[in-house]
Amino acid sequence: MRALDRLLEIMARLRDPECGCPWDREQDFSTIAPYTIEEAYEVADAIARGDTAALKDELGDLLFQVVFHARMAEEQSLFAFEDVAVAIADKMERRHPHVFGSVQIDSVAAQAKAWEEHKAAERRDRAQASGAAESVLDGVALALPALLRADKIQKRAARIGFDWPDARPVFDKLKEEIAELASELQKPPERRALEDEMGDILFAAANLARKLDIDPEAALRRATAKFERRFRRVETLAAEHAAGSDLGMLEALWQQVKREEHGEDAGAIKSPPLRLERLACGLPSGFAAMQAESQAEGYRSLERLGADWAANITRFDRAGEALLAAYSDGVLAGIGGLTIDPTVPDASRMRRFYVRAAYRRSGIGRALAAALLEHSKSAGRLVTVNAATGSTPFWESLGFVPDRRDGHTHILPTRTREEAAGARLPVSVKGVLLEDDRVVLLLNERDEWELPGGRLERSEDPTACLEREFAEELGVEIVADGMLDCWLYQVLPGKEVLIVTYAVRRVDRREFRVSQEHRKFGVFAVGELPGLAMPEGYRRSIRACAARRAPCRC
Repeated sequence: MRALDRLLEIMARLRDPECGCPWDREQDFSTIAPYTIEEAYEVADAIARGDTAALKDELGDLLFQVVFHARMAEEQSLFAFEDVAVAIADKMERRHPHVFGSVQIDSVAAQAKAWEEHKAAERRDRAQASGAAESVLDGVALALPALLRADKIQKRAARIGFDWPDARPVFDKLKEEIAELASELQKPPERRALEDEMGDILFAAANLARKLDIDPEAALRRATAKFERRFRRVETLAAEHAAGSDLGMLEALWQQVKREEHGEDAGAIKSPPLRLERLACGLPSGFAAMQAESQAEGYRSLERLGADWAANITRFDRAGEALLAAYSDGVLAGIGGLTIDPTVPDASRMRRFYVRAAYRRSGIGRALAAALLEHSKSAGRLVTVNAATGSTPFWESLGFVPDRRDGHTHILPTRTREEAAGARLPVSVKGVLLEDDRVVLLLNERDEWELPGGRLERSEDPTACLEREFAEELGVEIVADGMLDCWLYQVLPGKEVLIVTYAVRRVDRREFRVSQEHRKFGVFAVGELPGLAMPEGYRRSIRACAARRAPCRC
C-alpha cells in the first residue's frame, strides 16, 4: 500500500461514524481551519530554524490537514482528495505554459507577470460565474494575517497605479498617522477612534515595508523573536544582580544585552552621559538597589559602607579622603572612595569601589577611578586597592600591579619613577630570567635567594636600572619584556622596600660572570622553588613569569 493511500485510510477510519475517534468525528471545516493555519506556521518555523528533521514532521502535519479537509468534503459529496490533487495539477500546468506548452518566457520577471495575468483571468472567470462586480482586490483571503493581507491589498492597488512613487512620501504619511493618534490621545478616550488611528499607523507601516521591498510579516517575526531573546537574557541578568523593578537598571541591562549581541564588550555602555558627585552629607539615592546588586554578586563592601556611614565610623572627610558617586543619565552607576591606608605608610587606599554590572567597561569605572587617583596625586601619596575577585584586569589596566603579601592588594607602580622619592620608600628593581625552564637566582647576605637587580637611583628609568644591574652582577645583556608585579617587602620591622619585578630575556649567550659582590648564585628549576629560602614575593613573581613563559624565554 502506498503511504498516501495508507494516510487516506487512516483519515477515513478516524471519521468513521461508528468506530472512529469522537474528537475527529465532531470537527468541521471551521473548527479545523485554525489548526491548518497553525501547522503552516510550524512549517515556516522549522524552516526558519533550519531544522530539517522537524520540517519533515511539520510537512506531514500540514498534509494531514489537507487530507482532513478533503475527507470532510467527500463525506458531503463536494469533492475528494483526488479532486484536490487534480485541481492543483491542472492549475500548475495552466500557469506554466512555458513548461507544459509552447509559450516562450525568457526571464523570471516575465514569468511573474504571466503568473499574475493567469490569476487575474481566473478571478474574472469566477466573478462572471457568480455575477459579482470584478475588482483587482478579489482573491485576497480574509483569513490572512493582518500585516500580510495589508501588504497584498496594497500590491493589488499598485497594479492600477494607485501607489506612492517611492518610499519617501510614505514616511510622511506614517508621521501624519502618528500625529493623528497623538491628537486623539488629547481627547476624552474613545476606544474605536484609537483603534482606527492605530490601524492606520500599522497599514502605513506595512506600506512602507512594501516600498522598501521588505516582507512586513517576516520583519515583525524577527523583531518579536529578537525582543524575546533579549528579554529572556535581561530576566537572567536582573535575577543575578537583584535589579527587581528598578526601571533604570532594567534599561541599562537591556542596553547591555544589545551590545552583547553586536559583539561589543559585555556590559559596555559607550560614552554615557556621566556626572561625578562628591558625597559629604549622605549616601546617594539609589544606593540601596546598588547595595543589593553587590550583595547578590557576593560582595559585602557596600554593606559595610552603609553600616559604617550610619554609625559615623567612616565619612571620608579626613584630609586626602573622598567618596564619589557616578551617575549615568541620572541613574547611580558606581561609587568609590579614597581613605588613608591603614597598613602602608604614606599611602591612600581605594575603598568601597563598585560599578554596577551594566556599566562595567563603559568608561564609568575608569572615570571614577581616575578622579580618585587625581585626588590622591594632590596629596602626594602612594595608592593601593584591595582588588575584589574578578576585578584584577580592571585595576591592572589602570597601572596597578599585585602586592604579593596578601595576594589581592594592588599598588600603583607609577610611583617607581617620578614619584618614588616623594613616597619616601626605597625602590628595588628585579628581573626574572628563565632559561630552559630554570631561573637564575643570587644569594644575599641574609642567606635568602633573590632575583638579580638593584636599587633604583633617583631619576633613573627602571628598565635601564635593570639592564645595568644584570650587566654588573652576571655579565650578561638582557632586555626587559614587561612588568610582572610590584610589591612591598618588609626588610626589617618598620623598614619596607618597594620591589618592582620585570620579566627579562638574555640577548647574548655568554657564560655568567658573577661579580665579587655575589659569590654565590644558582640556576634552579621552577619546581625547586618551594624548598628555597626566599621572599614570597620573588617566588610568586617567578611563577607569574613561568606562566607567561613564551615572552620571557630566550
